[in-house]
Amino acid sequence: MEEIGHRLVWHYMPFTDIELPFGGVNVLTVANTILAMLLLWGGLRWATRHLEKIPGRVQMFSEIMLNVFRGLLEPSLGTQNRKLFQQILLFVLSLFLFIAASNAIVLIPAPYVEEPTGDLNCTLALAVIVFFYSFYLGLRVRGVRGVLTEFCGPMWHQPGIPAKMSALFFFPMRLVEEVSRVISLSCRLFGNVIGTGVVILIFSSLTYHLVIPIGLYGLLVVFEAGLQAFVFASLTIVYISTAVNSE
Repeated sequence: MEEIGHRLVWHYMPFTDIELPFGGVNVLTVANTILAMLLLWGGLRWATRHLEKIPGRVQMFSEIMLNVFRGLLEPSLGTQNRKLFQQILLFVLSLFLFIAASNAIVLIPAPYVEEPTGDLNCTLALAVIVFFYSFYLGLRVRGVRGVLTEFCGPMWHQPGIPAKMSALFFFPMRLVEEVSRVISLSCRLFGNVIGTGVVILIFSSLTYHLVIPIGLYGLLVVFEAGLQAFVFASLTIVYISTAVNSE
């Protein structure tokens, strides 16, 4: 169990004594992230190579997935601004597909292939991207004044000095809320990915390794890959709708 969460880290430049900043580079995380992106790119190219009016099974599955996320976005964002709606839809779909591919990459029977999302650095980076993109959309739709007014709290619009002074309480609380979203979003994905490995290891240990949990491993990985990607994408929609909508 001590190997769970272990990562190969380069602390120095290869063949030198030059120390790398920020604690080094997680080699396998970077390599497997690139591998997941290449596999995802190839899969999307294959799935969209021949688009027909009467869709086949692959095209039908793609359209169903697209309609599912469109249905999640429309109630919270509306479709008045079609260009902005399409941009957000593509962003959320890209997150979903990348996380699903990163989670399921361990099904490849090759050494040193592991989930990039099993590294907190990867999930934290994804959460930071969601934070800045949501903040950017809030500035784009509501403007700087609208965003700052929301950070000042619900009493800011009321007359009187006490109402304005309430911003001294609400503003730092709102900053803490935004930071907690990043931490929650990243740790939730990271913890569930690690938890799947722990469950498989415990099951194998309880059976004294007499039962090789290949079927359990595949089931949990596939289920976890889709579920955690969907949860991350759904929370991203919630955060974006909160940033864009004034109510």
